Amino acid sequence: MSRQAKIGLIAVFLALASAFFMYTISVDGFAPKHAYHVAETVQTGHIPESGINVEGFYGFGAIFVIVSNIDPSALIYFPLTVWAYIPILFTLTYKLSSDYRIAGGVVLLQYLTGLEGTEKLYFWPHGFGKMLFFTVLILLIVSVRNGRWYRRLSLCLVIILTSLMFVSYNLSVIALACLGILAISTNLLESCANKTSKYWFSYSTSKSLIISISLAAIVIFGMSSFIYSTAIPLVLRLEEFSTLSKFTSAWFGTNDLPEELAAIYFTRPPTLTYLAVFKYVIVLFILSLLGILILQFLRHRDLYADDLIMGSLTLSVGIFMFLRIFVGAIPVQWLHLPMILTIGYLWKNRDRESAVLDIKTRRSIVVVALVLLLIQAPIFYAVGLQSNSINRVDGFSEYEESSEFMSDYSNKPVLTTKTSQYLVESYALQSYKESQSGIQVGVLTISDINKMRTQQQVKEGIYVTYTGWNYVALPNWVTVQSWEMSEGKIQRNTNMIHIYDSGKMKLYGNNNMSTKSG
Repeated sequence: MSRQAKIGLIAVFLALASAFFMYTISVDGFAPKHAYHVAETVQTGHIPESGINVEGFYGFGAIFVIVSNIDPSALIYFPLTVWAYIPILFTLTYKLSSDYRIAGGVVLLQYLTGLEGTEKLYFWPHGFGKMLFFTVLILLIVSVRNGRWYRRLSLCLVIILTSLMFVSYNLSVIALACLGILAISTNLLESCANKTSKYWFSYSTSKSLIISISLAAIVIFGMSSFIYSTAIPLVLRLEEFSTLSKFTSAWFGTNDLPEELAAIYFTRPPTLTYLAVFKYVIVLFILSLLGILILQFLRHRDLYADDLIMGSLTLSVGIFMFLRIFVGAIPVQWLHLPMILTIGYLWKNRDRESAVLDIKTRRSIVVVALVLLLIQAPIFYAVGLQSNSINRVDGFSEYEESSEFMSDYSNKPVLTTKTSQYLVESYALQSYKESQSGIQVGVLTISDINKMRTQQQVKEGIYVTYTGWNYVALPNWVTVQSWEMSEGKIQRNTNMIHIYDSGKMKLYGNNNMSTKSG
């Protein structure tokens, strides 16, 4: 084994070690949702209506649980994704860079980045989606380097693109947009190319891509209800406050939110903001260099297939981010996806006369950028941990303990935040074994929380608070401070009574409910 390969493998093992070291104490707030829907699928024999956005994902989860004979709730922490995610990402980056060290470094960076690793480690739809999307890119690169387009590749693309919609709608949008842009740009270049053109996609390739995309789109629009039941209503709904307001309040602490929300909105500490800005300055620089290079190659008719693939990928992520802004979130973190692949692209990129920078300069930039990002990532995580900006996974057992108590009031709705919603439902499902007899769980609104804090009358139901979460999630990508910040005001609300206590988890009700201690 060469020295280069050894360094690459060491980086991969470091990525695996760092994933388990850093992320086993944190989890995404939606992780219990997926475990809950898998449990319901296993017990009832059909995918629940609330899980139809990613039916294929829950179907796979149910099969995995049955075959492996594990408890569905274990999927919250089960490291299912990591074993396929690492080799697929390593393979793709190596195909782009032809360098084991860069491929290993990119994998390491991917696993050091972020405040929680659910997508890259656990049972998560968008993690599965990325693996399928990476596979599409690998197939494109391999076919191009073999100098021909195989018919069976078109069938593979149709299957993968169709599956993506039922596994990860985010990556489905990116994949369709990426291949669509690639097909259109190939077709346009074919019509105006001269004899010195060096791009490797042909008109027949463009035609095959268009056919594959069209077939997949027909299946998606004909079979998936996500577009009609979720995506379109999200785009058309009216916002209570702007997407930009939520973003700036979360990261920069601005006060342009409604007064009752601004007082409890979760704002990251300034150090985290500075580190995030530092990272995305590097990310935007790398992506800007990619854009400049591609424009120069286009101007000199010196395009290769890798140029078109990377350009199409970056534009498709931009389109996806633009659409996400309309549904209530500014997904800046998605810029990380094209950036890590651009690092591999810039390393291998041939020393062409039309390039703005020579290969030695570009590789120096890649090394500096990769090193800086590898330094930033663990510091960002450490600051997040120190400043209580990470939701830890311990304490979930308190939901299980409380589910038996809540069964005494099963005729009353349970009201909680989105972070806790699926935990309550999951443990209730385990208690009752049949979803039909489970507890009805609703998500608290901003108005509900304001009433709990300000001595106002609350509607009938059981109110679940859990101070173990450092922040809690409401609908529409709104995050508020820990329940601990509001506990004193809630207890002073004479319209509410404290009916159950299980350590960090407390249950409240309106004042016509009897008291019971845990």
